Amino acid sequence: MNEREALELALSSPNQSGKSELVTRYESELAAHFGTAHAVAVNSGSAAIEATLVALGARPGKRVLVSAAAPLPTLMPILATGAAPKFVDCLPRSPAMDPDQVVRAVDDSVVAAVEVPLWGYPFPHTAMERAVAEVKIPLVEDASHAHGALTADGRQVGTHGTAGCFSTHHMKMLSTGEGGFVLTNSGDLARSVRSYCRLGDLDGSHDGRNYKPSAFTAAIGLARLGQLAQKVSARRQIAVDTMALLAGLPVRELDVHGTPNGYNLVLSLPDGTEWRSFHLALRAEGIGTDPITYRYSVGHAKPRTERWAVDCPNAEGLVWQLVQLPTARTTPEATADAVLRAWERWA
Repeated sequence: MNEREALELALSSPNQSGKSELVTRYESELAAHFGTAHAVAVNSGSAAIEATLVALGARPGKRVLVSAAAPLPTLMPILATGAAPKFVDCLPRSPAMDPDQVVRAVDDSVVAAVEVPLWGYPFPHTAMERAVAEVKIPLVEDASHAHGALTADGRQVGTHGTAGCFSTHHMKMLSTGEGGFVLTNSGDLARSVRSYCRLGDLDGSHDGRNYKPSAFTAAIGLARLGQLAQKVSARRQIAVDTMALLAGLPVRELDVHGTPNGYNLVLSLPDGTEWRSFHLALRAEGIGTDPITYRYSVGHAKPRTERWAVDCPNAEGLVWQLVQLPTARTTPEATADAVLRAWERWA
C-alpha cells in the first residue's frame, strides 16, 4: 500500500478517530515489526513518554532517573507527570547513563529510569539492564531517534526495557508528520497506557488525556513502516561513507554500543579544546549542530530544570565536544566537504 492508497483508505473509513480499525491495524504491524507483544499508537513521542511514566507511577513527589545529557523533549514529558527528574551523569564520550550511578541514585521516590539512545546510537544495554534489575525499577527507552538501531546482541533498540517510546515526527526515520507509539511486552502496561491516552476511558475514576492518533496518522504509518529498513540501511551507509571521508581529521565517531541507525553521524572531538567556535564554523558552512540549532545543553541547564541540578562533568563536557552531522537530504561528499572547510576556517 502506497501513501496515496493509505490516505484514500483513511478517507473512506467509517471511523477516522483514534478508535479506527486502521489504528488497530497499525498497532499490530508495529508490534510485529519490532517483535514485541503490544504496541500503542499515540499522537506524539511526548505523549508516549508521559503516558508510560504515569502508568508506572510517576506523579508529584516521585522522581524519574534520566541522563544529564537528555534533551528537553525527553524532560518535558517527565515534568508533565508531576514527577521530577533525577539527573544521572552519563558515561565518558556517550550520552548514556552510567549504570553504576543509576544504582547509587535510586531511593524510595524513584519510579523509573529513562534511557535515551540519542542520535540513533544504542546504549550499553546489558550493563543498564543489570543495573535496573539490581535496584528493581523499570527501564523506559526514549527511542525517538532510534528506529531500526540495534543493540550489541542484534535486538531492536526500544525493546529491551519495560517500554520503548518512539516519535514519528516528520524528522524521524518512521514519519507520520506528528505521532508516536509505545512498545511493551506487558499487557497490563499496554492497557494502562491506552486508557490514559483515551481520557481514562471516560470512567471518571482515572486520569487521562486525549492522546489518540487519527486514522490518517495510522494510514501513513502503515504505508511507511515497510520502507523503514531500507531507509535505515541507506542512512547508515551515508554515515559510514562520510566518516571514511573524514579519516584525515583528529576525530572519531561517538562510542558505539551496537549498530546505530544513521539518524545522525556524531563525531567526538579531542579533549582539551573549547569547541564552540568550531560549531559556529560548521554553521557558516550550512551544518547546524544541536547546540546551535536546538540550544542543546545539559538537562539541568534550563530554567524549568535547574532546581534539580547536580554535578555531571561527563555530560557537561559532551555538549560542545560532540558534533551532529546530517545523513538526510545530503551526500557524504557534500557533508565531508563542509566539515573540512569548517575545520580550515576554525584552525
